[in-house]
Amino acid sequence: MLIPPEIAALFPSPVERHKTFSWSLFEVGTQPFGCMIAIGTREVVEDGKRRLDVLALDLTERDPYPRQVMIGEAKANASGVTITPGLVEVIHARLRGLGIGTLVFNVVTAWAQRTFPGADLAPITIVRPAGAAEFDRLARFYGRFGLSWDRPANGWCDQFPSKPMTVDALKQYPEELLPDVRRVDLTKGLTAMFDRMLEADDDRRMVVALRDQLADRRDRWRTIGYRLNTFGLGLAALAGFGAARALALL
Repeated sequence: MLIPPEIAALFPSPVERHKTFSWSLFEVGTQPFGCMIAIGTREVVEDGKRRLDVLALDLTERDPYPRQVMIGEAKANASGVTITPGLVEVIHARLRGLGIGTLVFNVVTAWAQRTFPGADLAPITIVRPAGAAEFDRLARFYGRFGLSWDRPANGWCDQFPSKPMTVDALKQYPEELLPDVRRVDLTKGLTAMFDRMLEADDDRRMVVALRDQLADRRDRWRTIGYRLNTFGLGLAALAGFGAARALALL
């Protein structure tokens, strides 16, 4: 889910120069080596043509700005609707294989289906794979989104475009099947945080009330103690006076 505008307004943009993006947050990987990934989307209209820009950032980097992890893009051109910017890669090796590319492609394919229903999809070309294993890996990844290839019969040094299809035949890969990805629901998180704050405030009020009650009871006991002490002193004085009279009569 996208961060609602009223919630997003409470926080600084992940990167100052990307304020026009709408952001979704994900925990990726397992602690202590996991990271927080922000995936931003921005729809652009230039010369009457619509384009979606997608940007994935690593928010756990210690650099002054979050580190770019991956980019995505979807737009229409003469060959149909393209759903890649050309290079499809998670830039940093340690973040590969965790599902970030799948998250980006889910966003891209869903937008393409909403924006260009019924249009032809421009083929995605696997270029010069190192061998059968790499070809199968890439075909398996893109297959998550409905694309398919004919397995090459001769050599692995050519270009292999995907089979013809329409945008309507695209699909998204279920997030719940990504074991290393957890979507961060900021609305729920903030609600829980505010609930805890209110509970803490209630606790503080309870502590203050108990403190006041204890202080009141302490004052009461002090008053009672003072009165008892006064009464005791009176009795002691009376007893002393009586003893003195008795001695005088002896």
